[in-house]
Amino acid sequence: MGKLGSGVHSNIYAVSAIKGQKQIIRTLKVVHFVYIQEGIPLKEPQIKTEVAVLKSIKDTNPDELGFAQIYEYGYESNFNFLIMTLLGPNL
Repeated sequence: MGKLGSGVHSNIYAVSAIKGQKQIIRTLKVVHFVYIQEGIPLKEPQIKTEVAVLKSIKDTNPDELGFAQIYEYGYESNFNFLIMTLLGPNL
């Protein structure tokens, strides 16, 4: 699929997977670790807060349109990641 955009510490991609006979398209946000000291990464950056805010909005207003559904988040290697609904071509 491809890169949709980037920021100071993150890149956002449109990714696809095949589930059965259906192609599923999602958004993948990849955030480089922010270091609190040289060599010591902060593994709980804004991704955790972003997920909490999105989940809170969805829980409070389940029928509200325009907010992505969170599928998975966590960290791997030197990156944090968030997989969510792709709502449009430019987020």
